[in-house]
Amino acid sequence: MNKLECKDVQKVFKCKTLGKIGVVRTAPNEVVLAPTEFGGMGQLCVYENQTIDRVNTLLQHGHSESVTGSFIRTSLEYLSLEAGISGDPMSLTLHDITWISDKTWINTTIKAMEDLNISIKTNMKGIEKWMMHDTFIMEDASHRLKGKDIAIFNKVRMYLKVATTSDICSADGKYIDKNKLMAKPEVTCPNPSRAAYNWPNVPTLTNAEKKIWTETICLMYNVTNNDRQVQGQLNRAWKDKAKPHTQWRYNRDNDEIYKKEEEGWKKWKRTGHLGQMRRNTRRYIQSQQLGIPADNSTLVSIERAGTMIIITYIGEYEREQETIHDRLGWILPEVNATEELEQAFVTDLRNQTAEMLSDGSYAKGQSSAAFVVVHPTTTTTLVNTDFKSYLHGETTIPGNKKDHSSYRGELGCILAGVVYTNELCKKHQVTTGKCIFGCDNTSALSAIFGWKQPSPRWAS
Repeated sequence: MNKLECKDVQKVFKCKTLGKIGVVRTAPNEVVLAPTEFGGMGQLCVYENQTIDRVNTLLQHGHSESVTGSFIRTSLEYLSLEAGISGDPMSLTLHDITWISDKTWINTTIKAMEDLNISIKTNMKGIEKWMMHDTFIMEDASHRLKGKDIAIFNKVRMYLKVATTSDICSADGKYIDKNKLMAKPEVTCPNPSRAAYNWPNVPTLTNAEKKIWTETICLMYNVTNNDRQVQGQLNRAWKDKAKPHTQWRYNRDNDEIYKKEEEGWKKWKRTGHLGQMRRNTRRYIQSQQLGIPADNSTLVSIERAGTMIIITYIGEYEREQETIHDRLGWILPEVNATEELEQAFVTDLRNQTAEMLSDGSYAKGQSSAAFVVVHPTTTTTLVNTDFKSYLHGETTIPGNKKDHSSYRGELGCILAGVVYTNELCKKHQVTTGKCIFGCDNTSALSAIFGWKQPSPRWAS
């Protein structure tokens, strides 16, 4: 029972029992429920006692192999999927997550624990992020939709079996997948979450429900049906842990595509002319054979061409920076630098001669930023310059569209530049040094030095 239902039961119980013992039925709950040691009547609180029983059940069976233990863990996994937010499901603030069912055993239990300040931690991590700079769809959608609309949007998400931006984008991370945008069940993009979790069955969608989904996704990622390119310079390399769950993988060595099915990986073989052809003109036809994609295979997006398929986008995996990006997220920028340029910057830091320039920008409701490292010997003016010979980084600043401005971009770049420099110092064990940081945004400088009270609405 939820809190309101427990209150109704308590009301009837109180009315019946107080009359039997000759106490006025309107006696305040503070007296009726208080312990007898303190002058109360000691009547048990239905809500509190139900919660205590459920907490005991969680502690006794949550880790066990019993039927009850299996039910608890399955319920927690389903809660994570329905909430669409990462983290230990037992630590989610369910009172703020209005789009989930409120009648399940696990949901009412966690809400009661919140009310009574009881906490239990598990080793469950919740849903995963599969890309660098990945985001959870429901975190953004919850700021745009309310009431019935957010519940409908979440129903469509569960129907499509997606949880993150990486689940609905192309293999290269630059476009929103057409089928996902239009809420179609056919899978033509990597969509790792689909195979990573046991999703519940969701009823077929109505056209009105699909419309709410499509319109909201277009607003979230600033795309249209005709232009599905995600705005901003993004680092969309995939994490290695996405590999076993990816829906489509491609072996360059034998020019074969593999589709993840329940029975295993099903092969799609190259058909027609086998000479040199552009990738987007090669056709692949389904084979009845099962196989295992090579470890060095990559993930792809495909497009149907009758009974055949075509590769439309190819993705790449990120390995070296995975640990750092998991820890820092968008703050650590996408940096372009050779080992020689990185070492030169480290030397300048140690010699206290390092210089870094930053600039933020704002367009179409999105802030982005970039920085470049200038070495002491630089004499070329950094205008219309080929930056391949300079260490430089870039990042896209997250946040609600209404909060973005060039000021936000400038602050984000300053933070990204400082974080990158600190990470480089840790990597090369630089303990003393100096770097001069250049910024042309007066508001950002005023905020950093405390000259003015900062505001996200400032312009440059």
